[in-house]
Amino acid sequence: LHEMKKAGHENGLSFGLRLLGLDRNVEPKQSVSSEVDVLITARLAARAAKNFAESDRIRDELLAMGIQLKDGKDAAGNPVTTWELKR
Repeated sequence: LHEMKKAGHENGLSFGLRLLGLDRNVEPKQSVSSEVDVLITARLAARAAKNFAESDRIRDELLAMGIQLKDGKDAAGNPVTTWELKR
């Protein structure tokens, strides 16, 4: 967490604190899931707009938070992204 703070990764720091249960105002699992979903939605929008630099930045931010993304397509051929916590 200290390294994230030093590097300016505020989202990663916030995520880590909530994951450890240090944010008493929010249920950690609910907060983590909603934050990741917001970032994934923003990443999909960036990819659709062909803003690959922003898409990569969001992917790297999630990776720094310990989130591994899995890109694919749904039955209609639309891009979808799922995620899991890296161990």
